[in-house]
Amino acid sequence: MQGYETKLKLPANLSLENMSDLPKIFIGTPWSVPYIPAAFTLSLRNMLVPLPHVFDFVAARHVVDARNAIVKLAIDNNFDFVMMLDADQSFPSNFFIELWKIVQQDPENNIATGWAIIKTGKYAGKTSVCKWKNGDFYAEDPKKVSIRKKPFQTDGFGTCGFLCSTKIFKRLTFPWFTDINIICEENRLGQFYVATEFAMGQDLCFSIKAKEVGARLICHPKMKMPHQVLQNI
Repeated sequence: MQGYETKLKLPANLSLENMSDLPKIFIGTPWSVPYIPAAFTLSLRNMLVPLPHVFDFVAARHVVDARNAIVKLAIDNNFDFVMMLDADQSFPSNFFIELWKIVQQDPENNIATGWAIIKTGKYAGKTSVCKWKNGDFYAEDPKKVSIRKKPFQTDGFGTCGFLCSTKIFKRLTFPWFTDINIICEENRLGQFYVATEFAMGQDLCFSIKAKEVGARLICHPKMKMPHQVLQNI
């Protein structure tokens, strides 16, 4: 990707009177861990978000339901953008600003994300950004991503830290996030969710849906989102 600005654009005549004209950001964390890691709390406190914003934890019976609830809250309350941050990771202080530079180039189509190293499962040891090849997703190699200097388009990404216009979600049908399992709804027993063998997780499903409506998935190679080691308590 070429041509990204080096400075965050804000109105020159910014004042309390015209704050209502600025884009409004809903920052949501799907509640999926029993406590908040200190590294996440510190990174959240230090994150620079120089636009009107609201932050909230959203709990549900499963992280997928919480992600859908975050988007619905953002749309129902007339937020312009939604940022999702997972609580088992930490983020650079300029995470929002760097993703905002990408999104503002084409707010109705650009989805910006950082990247993380996957700890378990099919993509263990690889990154949270994927390319589509020969009918399947292939996770990018961490070394290849880390040496990139500029934001780049990808075909799929983990939804652990991203920024997106609510207009993109309005172009999609509900639910925005869905796990495609070999056995799915039969295993949702009341408030308990029994994970089954994934045919495809909710993050890559969302990536496919977003690209089908013309969205661009853009990863910032300098915005790494380290996973934290969570201990049972």
